[in-house]
Amino acid sequence: KLVGKWVLPRRRGFIETSWGRVKVKQARRPDGQLTFKPEHDELVQVSLATGRPLDEIRKELFLFAEDFVPEEDWSC
Repeated sequence: KLVGKWVLPRRRGFIETSWGRVKVKQARRPDGQLTFKPEHDELVQVSLATGRPLDEIRKELFLFAEDFVPEEDWSC
């Protein structure tokens, strides 16, 4: 049985937060929805600097999602 896999268009960028600039990747889903994922090492740095848990930082970053600044064009 052949199983297909979507390759989503994506790009790297950052979000400016109260903790400073956090690198994230943004993807465009087949339905056009834009999603993003923070870089794990960036979350760890913020966690170490603030003493806050990773999940809490990740959730707060989603509040800044519309402030995404791309650093490259879309690629697959």
